[in-house]
Amino acid sequence: MLLLAVFAYLVLFAALVGATVLGARLSARWLRVADFRWFDSRPAQGAPWRRFCVRAASALAALAVCSALFWVHFALAGERESTTTVTVREGPARDAGMRDGDRVLSVDGVAVESWEALRNRLKPSTPVQIEIERAGARSTLRVTPNGQGRIAVSSVERRVALGLFESTKRAVAQPFAVVAAVLKNATSQLVGKRDVMGPVGIVRETSQTAGFRSAELLWFLGTIGSYFLPQLVLLQLFDALTLPLFLKTHPLARDGERSLWRLARVQQALLLAVGSFLPILAFVLLDALEIARPVMAMLLLSLLPVALSIVPLVWIAGVQLWGAARTAAVLLPGIFVPCALPLVAVVLLLRARSELRQRGFRVGLLVATPQREDQ
Repeated sequence: MLLLAVFAYLVLFAALVGATVLGARLSARWLRVADFRWFDSRPAQGAPWRRFCVRAASALAALAVCSALFWVHFALAGERESTTTVTVREGPARDAGMRDGDRVLSVDGVAVESWEALRNRLKPSTPVQIEIERAGARSTLRVTPNGQGRIAVSSVERRVALGLFESTKRAVAQPFAVVAAVLKNATSQLVGKRDVMGPVGIVRETSQTAGFRSAELLWFLGTIGSYFLPQLVLLQLFDALTLPLFLKTHPLARDGERSLWRLARVQQALLLAVGSFLPILAFVLLDALEIARPVMAMLLLSLLPVALSIVPLVWIAGVQLWGAARTAAVLLPGIFVPCALPLVAVVLLLRARSELRQRGFRVGLLVATPQREDQ
């Protein structure tokens, strides 16, 4: 089943890339910004609002892929809803006599009709009287939650059918809910509360819990696609913010051969992206040592547009330098290997700088200067 998850993940990644590119091309044609390119050596022709709309359309196209997956999932399987029927693990509830399939009716005489209400009634290390129903018979158990206010039970979920309108509404909102959860986990990681679950972790957990029924597979694809949406959005921000820097450091690029200067632009962007990992590692180390933690957290967040742009930037640079087929062969497996993408970015950076030298450029740290007047 894990192999199926990996294959579906790769197909999804290709779909997100295709939707992003198609959205940009169609909107650029409709808005008459035909020369729009990511990490181009000069601004595309057209008003700034037109260029902004092209970028927004490319991001919305990827969002639409995720929403469509969620919509089919909701239409086929409805929504999972937690109940007060429980499965019991080893812990306080089992020690008190609770068993799988028991339905919790009340806590200390207060009726609980939802899983959230049950959880809210439990306090750390405070004994409670829990009324349960088992095979039609009611009984009361005295349970003492642990120090975290848990009694080691899980909710048995049920499926609730959703109509067309409700499925659409939830499908539109769900990608934003995933992004919000990712950002919340990232913030928690910065202050040392929990680990951020990356794409490999999502593949592993989903393959173990979902059983890969068709509807669950769609949910998995929509969730992991939403996980990458911030990277596609931050790519737009990174591209827009670094273009003025490139034009400032390469004033001849406005009138020179566009494809050649675009190579110079890509190598500068790669250098910035790869270079961002060095201060990120330093900030993470200082944060781990609890040195100026709030400041370190803010500095890390400020570098997110650069760091999270590494995947789409590697694709853009790879297509230009290696071609789409070779880039896909390197990029897709590399997503599953820790630290592989920064290494691929370094290889592409060295290749870009070497090609610029071969084409008559003197290549410095951030600036590539033509040695011939015809550049």
